[in-house]
Amino acid sequence: MPVAPLYERIDRVETVEIGKAYRGIIVQTRGLSRREGYFAARLRLLNDGKPGEDGMIELEFLARPPSAATPPPGPDAVATFPLTAAQYLRAEQLDGAKGLRVVARDNALTQAF
Repeated sequence: MPVAPLYERIDRVETVEIGKAYRGIIVQTRGLSRREGYFAARLRLLNDGKPGEDGMIELEFLARPPSAATPPPGPDAVATFPLTAAQYLRAEQLDGAKGLRVVARDNALTQAF
């Protein structure tokens, strides 16, 4: 029986919101999956959390996939199953950054500071 990967990118990121927090910020995201059953959504920093050449810190929107027994979506499936995730970033992590980019399987959203 095939084993599902521990975490994988969700299909679409729909919103990215940045809120102030003590000595940093909180990034809140909402996204959609084409397949029911994803859980434990999270954001993971890419590039060791360092801003890229464009000044953006990149985060990957991930979730635990459903069991391999869950049938995969068909080719015309639309992402309709909602997921949310949040991540705290310390002020030191934001040095030199202009904003954030949250990356999903089918798209990415950018939010300037």
